Amino acid sequence: MKTGAPTHPRVTDLDAPERVGQANAEGELEAAAALLSPDFRYQAGPHQIGPLLARTMRGGLFAVMEGGVALPRKAIEVGAAESGDLETAALSHASPAMALHPGFARIHETGVSGAVRWSVVERVHGWPLRALLGRRGLAFSGRRLAALGAEIADALDSLHRLPGPTRFVHGRLSVGHLMIDVTGRARVVGSIVPAGGVGLVPDAIGLGATLACAALASAPGPRGLTPAAIRALGPALERPENAGRVPLGLRRLIQGLLHLDARGFLPAMSVLRGEFVRHMGGLPMGVPDPVWGRALNDAVAGLPPEHRPTLSDAQWVVRAFAPRLPELLAAAAPTPAVPPVDGGPPRLHLVHGAALPEPVAPATRGASRAAPFPLLIQR
Repeated sequence: MKTGAPTHPRVTDLDAPERVGQANAEGELEAAAALLSPDFRYQAGPHQIGPLLARTMRGGLFAVMEGGVALPRKAIEVGAAESGDLETAALSHASPAMALHPGFARIHETGVSGAVRWSVVERVHGWPLRALLGRRGLAFSGRRLAALGAEIADALDSLHRLPGPTRFVHGRLSVGHLMIDVTGRARVVGSIVPAGGVGLVPDAIGLGATLACAALASAPGPRGLTPAAIRALGPALERPENAGRVPLGLRRLIQGLLHLDARGFLPAMSVLRGEFVRHMGGLPMGVPDPVWGRALNDAVAGLPPEHRPTLSDAQWVVRAFAPRLPELLAAAAPTPAVPPVDGGPPRLHLVHGAALPEPVAPATRGASRAAPFPLLIQR
């Protein structure tokens, strides 16, 4: 997607977070460059954070530093804390249970420190589904599409079993919030939130839209998926070139999700998981699909699972933080950082639908073909 694309205030955008405010244009580029600098440091609770890794719905995903080195398997989401931050308190109780389901990126720890709300999360190494759609013949059809639906529904079903009185949802599920990790497993990324929030899309509808985009091999445009665009995915599945790849029963199931009323009846994820399993064409849960493994292996050739955040990503984070969290920007160097000569800023995966750079050709010396990726379905 193109960062900074105009968003109508009445449109629900599944892939581009709304801007919280406008930063001072004169210092925006300097602050953005500072967030990308390897020398950037900021203290969030007990954690020292390093350079920006990616933008998120509420702010930014940053490196977690220990002994001056970024941890390879953890990152920290940072956002501005509201007065009486009940959401973080509720999420703190849910975090241990979240770690039990492999379909979500793990949440290790959450907290509030002054004006900062932070969550230490797993760094998922892989590729956003958005980046894989249409690559080198990677087609989601038949049992492969049904297996993807079963896997996502199984992860979302775990949200209903979290402890405490608060009911959590993802609320912005899309092809940018679904990662295919380096093992071939689908992983949902992005913070979970209490149900009932403004601008959230029911997870059942988000699941239908994600699967429809996968079937059509088409990612949303710069404005994301508006309610009208979600409904338009249903007829697109009926076109002859698409209908032949998706069996009728599975097609009707996905179309039914696309036409759900957000204020009406919403099917339970456990029920949807069972329905998708019925369309998996005999592929047992938990058994790798070798055809999918070979297709994915070919699709990601030359597309590394870690990428640098762009300056546009950093500018968005500056705009999001500037009105309510000036202390984070004050920690940045006043002048743009000079890139180091030994490889540049850290290379990180992009999440939440951020655009990927052009594929980099793999090195020829010592290169070896990676083993095929399995498709892992939980339970």
